[in-house]
Amino acid sequence: MRKKFVAVILIILTAAALLVPQTRAAGTLFCFTAVEDTLLLPLRESVMPIYFGSELYLPYTVFSHLGVYNAYSVTDEHLYVYKGKKRLDFYIKSETTYDESGDKLPGVTARISGGIAYVPIAFMCSHFDLEYTVTPSEPASVLRIKSSSATYSDKELISNNRRQMQFAYDAYFAAEATPPPSFNPIPSAPIASAEPTFPSTTIHLSFYGTGAGGLDRILAALMDANVTACFFLSPQELRDEPSNARRIHGSGHSVGIWLNTGTEEEYDEASRLLFDAAKLKTVLIAAPDTATAAAESTAAERGLVLRTASRIYGADSNASVLSVVARLPVTDGARRDFRFACSANAGNILPGILQYLAERQYLVARIVETTPKV
Repeated sequence: MRKKFVAVILIILTAAALLVPQTRAAGTLFCFTAVEDTLLLPLRESVMPIYFGSELYLPYTVFSHLGVYNAYSVTDEHLYVYKGKKRLDFYIKSETTYDESGDKLPGVTARISGGIAYVPIAFMCSHFDLEYTVTPSEPASVLRIKSSSATYSDKELISNNRRQMQFAYDAYFAAEATPPPSFNPIPSAPIASAEPTFPSTTIHLSFYGTGAGGLDRILAALMDANVTACFFLSPQELRDEPSNARRIHGSGHSVGIWLNTGTEEEYDEASRLLFDAAKLKTVLIAAPDTATAAAESTAAERGLVLRTASRIYGADSNASVLSVVARLPVTDGARRDFRFACSANAGNILPGILQYLAERQYLVARIVETTPKV
């Protein structure tokens, strides 16, 4: 009875908090959705909440970001979600639900709208030891599902991502108002459906030099393409703009340390600054060619992971979309790391590069500690 009472109160509070002027499909509430410390971007209805009657629901796939795994049979309309020993069986056609003990749960149902299966937010959070909050914000409210592992408060999450939120908001309504223009990165050789694709070829994108003038556009382009990358931050950058570390991490990107000299002392300083800025620790490092030998020694001594790149485009590079994509591998199973300084030019050409990668079906993956070296 207590859980049901709490769930009802949460639903009432959520309804009050999500008073935004934009509504999409019937019942859909226009807002940002976040899990733990990450916003689910770009904005799209497939991760937005929706009302069925007076109860608020989310697509079941959102909960997979929090370790609530699932199996869904579209034919049978049977949804099974689980985490550890806890589970829920939703039989959508019959509107019945059972828990891990086999007990039927009166009034708990999953729903389908627009071909998407939705589950009740309040009950899912109660059953799987999660919580959700709704925070009014500009340009839209933020619905957040989180566990005890979340690092940032709701206000900090919004503050770290305010610019990305505005970019996503503007892009969403611009796309609704007018269809996006087609973009051909190589005018003399249009990309056609008959062109070869490379789904087993992996491209890693990494960035450094966040003070070079293109960071905002780079983050926006990655967000629009739903791609994550790795950003290497130097001690000076962490001192000058510690909020960038929070923005980058909050957008789902991995963070490493850029060592200009490659020394252990430089790593220690940067590591401390990164933790102060974003409560992050990392073993990923990178360095310019002049400091590679010293960085190799530091990596060996401290158990760090030194990342080198297949291609590097510096702050003074005037590379074009064409010159970059011409360097992409065309061998199945290949792996390459393309590294860019966060320059204005990189921000200008990145959307075209990302579109080319998507159209040719390259696998674009961020660098983490366990990523194989190229």
